[in-house]
Amino acid sequence: MGSPAAPLGAVTSLLNAETPQMVKAEMLELMDRLSKVLLDSYVETDEDIGPRIQKFTVCQEQLNLIGEQLARLRDAGSAAHEAHKLLAKLASEDCSVPAMRTFGERQEAQASLSHDLAASYERFVSIVVNQLEGLATVVSNKYAAYCNKVIEVRRRKAQLQLMVKQRERSDLRSLERSLIPPAGGAQAAFTVDLEGPLFRQSPTTKLWWACHARLDAKRKVLLFTNRQSDPASAAIKAVALCKYALAHELPEHHVKRPAAFELVPLLPDLPFVLLATDGSMSSRRWVCALQEAIDRPSEDVSAPPAAPNPDDASGTPPLPAAHRAEDGSMLHDTMKPIVASLEQLVDYGSTKIDELDKKLSGTLAEQSHRTEIQLAQLNSDTTLLAEFVVTALDEFQSSMRSNMSVELLRLTEAQLEYHRGMAAHLEQITSSLRKASPVDSGESTIPASPTPAPAPTPTAPPPASSSAPPPFKGEEEDEIID
Repeated sequence: MGSPAAPLGAVTSLLNAETPQMVKAEMLELMDRLSKVLLDSYVETDEDIGPRIQKFTVCQEQLNLIGEQLARLRDAGSAAHEAHKLLAKLASEDCSVPAMRTFGERQEAQASLSHDLAASYERFVSIVVNQLEGLATVVSNKYAAYCNKVIEVRRRKAQLQLMVKQRERSDLRSLERSLIPPAGGAQAAFTVDLEGPLFRQSPTTKLWWACHARLDAKRKVLLFTNRQSDPASAAIKAVALCKYALAHELPEHHVKRPAAFELVPLLPDLPFVLLATDGSMSSRRWVCALQEAIDRPSEDVSAPPAAPNPDDASGTPPLPAAHRAEDGSMLHDTMKPIVASLEQLVDYGSTKIDELDKKLSGTLAEQSHRTEIQLAQLNSDTTLLAEFVVTALDEFQSSMRSNMSVELLRLTEAQLEYHRGMAAHLEQITSSLRKASPVDSGESTIPASPTPAPAPTPTAPPPASSSAPPPFKGEEEDEIID
């Protein structure tokens, strides 16, 4: 299996390349290694192709095994043929030992049998095994093309999910900014059903920030401001409760903070909102109020107010809290031009962010549509490639069953004929050598190996004879008296 560290080596060598040709070669090597890593990490999930590929892998291993071992037997048969051909030279008239000449007379026939057996092995390896290996290569190539297409489909799906996620978050940001009431008579448009201090966790830094929250249950809006004295139009963030399904408390060990709760979105791609209060009773009050607002029927929700017009002076956002005095009064008159410029800058920035989100949402929607079209085409191509793989697998299995059943029988018959012929020749050689052997006439000059004498068998002690004289009664009586 390819190691993920392999492409890193190619990247390192790519950085050290000096010529365009070297860069091109290194890039090709990098792409090849990356493709191998992707293929090695590929996991088959198709219920039809997956089990069949597993069986094909087992059959391919068995085919390689029988091909390698029969090739070894073929080489051994060829070597035996050459050996018998050389031993056949002993049958010439120049050989002075009759036994060696007798032994060499049958070597030509044995060489012929060895040649026939080696030819049978060669026929099986070159015709049957090579043909089946060719079909297995076709299956492997088609399955590799199928895997590449499936990997591309999965990559496209991941891209589509990412674009859908970003588009949903962009739409959510636009909706939340539109829920912040504009300055100038906006207090009547926002009804506060519940307000109080809260702590909000940043989804980026995971830090908790103190803020003041206001809940409008009818409009399903939760606003956050820096201070309690800030108006609703100065909200730093708005939460559209219509995009959330549940508000529930969280255990302290889960978020490492007591009296915490969260808002669970309807869609999995939208972010969670983690909040906390100073006490458990306040946390439960907020959870109940938020859940009631979430469960409120949609017809009771009023339409969000229109976004402020940057050209309208009434739509200018209020002065940020950082530029207010401690008692809430405005700064000195000399700072008014700077404050006005800052207000225009903030207003311009908010408008540009809205335009950017709208453009991003439109671009993502267009790209998502294109990706869906490409994904449909890729799915069609994947289905077609899967059919090709199944057809190749069927052809391989059918050819392997038919060829193996016939050719293995033929090979076994050749082995049987070889062993029968060799046994017959060996019997004749043994008979001829036995007749010509001087062992039977006592003329052998080779001393026989001494045969060790058999070990003596331990004999049991002889049983006591029944005719032994009985003990003398007088002596017994004397011993008793003593």
